[in-house]
Amino acid sequence: MVAGNFTAFQGITIPTIPNLGISHSLAGDAAARAVPELLPQTKPLKCTASDWNQQQERLWAAIKTTAKAGRGFESLKISYEDYPDWSWSEDAINDFFSNRFGGGCKQWSINGTKTLLKNGSYSGVRFWMAVRQRAIELLERNVEPGIDYAITEIVHCKSTDEIGVTAAQKQCVQTYLREVLEIASARVVVVLGKKAKQAIKDEFSISQNGFLVESITIGDKKRLITFLPHPAAWQPSSFIKNLKTNELERLRAFLR
Repeated sequence: MVAGNFTAFQGITIPTIPNLGISHSLAGDAAARAVPELLPQTKPLKCTASDWNQQQERLWAAIKTTAKAGRGFESLKISYEDYPDWSWSEDAINDFFSNRFGGGCKQWSINGTKTLLKNGSYSGVRFWMAVRQRAIELLERNVEPGIDYAITEIVHCKSTDEIGVTAAQKQCVQTYLREVLEIASARVVVVLGKKAKQAIKDEFSISQNGFLVESITIGDKKRLITFLPHPAAWQPSSFIKNLKTNELERLRAFLR
């Protein structure tokens, strides 16, 4: 599930993902249980043939509704993405999250823009594509996902249409956000969307307005933090459309 995203440029490593059976974080599990919508994701369920048929009918109804609303199919991709569930071993889960952008037992993604589906094909992820474009814009060259930039979330649990995000956000921020940024080697953190912006400002006591924040120390490193609209927002989301020329040059110089 996405509570707003932020992208760390110039390297970040996240060794474990909570609520997916790798670290078995008690705090993370508590966060999930606090959200009623997440309860089906926190324990395995047995389904009958009738249950399955009903789920298929609901899925196709959702597809038709989504198409009519002009929202595309990306929010429904969770059903088809080759993504960890209760049937996966811990080794497979660890490989997925540690090597999703290269070097794993499978090619989990292509070029940082397409994700592997259960049928073996690949499907483009619009958010990933937008983040890649921002990395290219900032670094002014071609980029390699997982090396030049990486993506993390304010809320880590995966769901459709951000169900449960608001209820889980406070617990997840308190439990994971600062630790994730402290271990990151990123010098520039690009925060995408209003929810992520507010979470970052609250956690690090940032009172400045505007798109670029004066450097702050997170962990043992100085970081520049900049805020951009979410790629799905109905407004320009590029650096050049939001930052002043001298602000964009300052970001680029900080990365050299």
